[in-house]
Amino acid sequence: MNKKRFLSVLSAAAASVFLAQAAGAAENPEIKVDFDNGIITVSGTAVGNEEVFLEVLNPGVNADEIDSLGTEAQLGMFDHVEQKSAADGKYSFSYKTDGEAGRYTVLVKSTSDTEPAVSGFNFEKSDITAQSLQTLNGYINAKDAEEIKNYLNDNSDLYFEDAVYYKDLSDEGKTKVAEGLIEAGAAAAMSDAKNTVIRYSAIQELYEAESDLQRGKLLLEYAEELGISSTAEYPFIKAEDDEFITNLGSRMKAERYAAYSEFLSAYKTAMCLTGVKNAENVGLIKGIIRRASDSGVISVPKYMALQSTAAIDQKIVKRDFSTAAELASTIENLAAAGGNTYGGGGGGAGGSGNSGGGGASGSVYAPVASTPDTGSNEQITFADLTNEHWAYESILCLKKHGSLNGYEDNTFKPDINVTRREFLKIALTSFDIEDKGAVCSFNDISESDWCYLWIATAQSLDIISGDENGNFNGDDNITRQDAAKILNGILTFKSYNIPAKRTYAEFADDGDISDYAIEGVKMFYCAEVINGYEDGRFRPKEPSTRAEAAKMIFSVLQKIGG
Repeated sequence: MNKKRFLSVLSAAAASVFLAQAAGAAENPEIKVDFDNGIITVSGTAVGNEEVFLEVLNPGVNADEIDSLGTEAQLGMFDHVEQKSAADGKYSFSYKTDGEAGRYTVLVKSTSDTEPAVSGFNFEKSDITAQSLQTLNGYINAKDAEEIKNYLNDNSDLYFEDAVYYKDLSDEGKTKVAEGLIEAGAAAAMSDAKNTVIRYSAIQELYEAESDLQRGKLLLEYAEELGISSTAEYPFIKAEDDEFITNLGSRMKAERYAAYSEFLSAYKTAMCLTGVKNAENVGLIKGIIRRASDSGVISVPKYMALQSTAAIDQKIVKRDFSTAAELASTIENLAAAGGNTYGGGGGGAGGSGNSGGGGASGSVYAPVASTPDTGSNEQITFADLTNEHWAYESILCLKKHGSLNGYEDNTFKPDINVTRREFLKIALTSFDIEDKGAVCSFNDISESDWCYLWIATAQSLDIISGDENGNFNGDDNITRQDAAKILNGILTFKSYNIPAKRTYAEFADDGDISDYAIEGVKMFYCAEVINGYEDGRFRPKEPSTRAEAAKMIFSVLQKIGG
């Protein structure tokens, strides 16, 4: 299809005239067909916010022959013509068709393309689709796998053309898909039947994979189709990590799954065990165990009740457990035997009134579970802080956790600035992060420094970095942007997600925020952890007070669930 014809049709449809530029901006579109309601959705990527043009040709129409026709005749050849602007590099068209059954051709072109991307879809009218679904449900209710398989073979190009390579499965594999439809039961709509076919086709393709590596890659590729998009919650998965993916694929090859629930249980178990074996560092273990516990893969109440699990995590990281029961038993035995020897901080030594120090002893840290009873015997007794202070709850919870202390004169001094080393210690202790074997390479930090463990840990985990001279500058006041940078690094390391509550609105001084900190500032603003000032500025390089630091850290803990 040439540009002249594309322009003339869009112009006749009240579209704006555009100028073609460089080729290759748009990718092939993704097309979804809702047979039950006659809705066609075409989506894909473009460049920035450029204009995107859609043409859907009726069945039997040859695009090359349209060029010789007049504008009115051309319009009769199209099921749909539309133009819209992409949003941040993505576009999506959706329309209802009343067209005839057959194969439709789809052409999508953006302003930076010299030629359109060409694709297509098959369509059948909703009344015919309803009759066809009734036929399929009859086979499902009769539990006739052979007739279901024949039906799927006959209709795969129409209703199931994107069913994850159903046609490429072995005959036995197609039978397993048919059995999956029986297990799922009669479908309320053709879209439901299609989703079931897609799901069981993907499971069967995993089973028929030629290698563990291929199986693992397919598992991650088909995450959405398999209903396991939670893989996004496991940041330790890396596309280039063939060892992890191979181990994952190996754990998923043992058997065919008669029911989707069996597959899902096996997947969650495989993710847990493979994560433990292939974790890049000990800091990832608690997040893996937490997810496995929440999803019912393992039950480890003694472990989950510990304030810090670092010592146990060190004993299980990189170990190859054959079953979830073996992993759970090992973890609980270590917890019962006192395997966790971590005692909190130690900030007082050499800290000269720092905000670190004071290891917590045995209490469970769960700041989100309930709001502390500020009228109880556990009140903070700082002489300069009452329960009316805006940061009182935050300071109370972090003190109970052992993440911060006051001064020798029984004051907290909420309004004085907090140093970089003090903030780092409070933050790492609050998130139970330590690596006793970590080594620090900053020029201005020695092993005798009271905060050496925390600085070394943070440097080894890429949570902090030094200046151009290789110094940490621990006695400098922590800036607002550096506090956001450190907490963002901690969330990344701990594999924690923090949900956005609002869209980012640029601060009046957005340009003053350093590149290394902007990601954290945006994330915490959207999560309603931080705000700007009344004048619309963020003031990224101004120092944070001790109260502000406590409030920010506690707010992040609340957002991620403690």
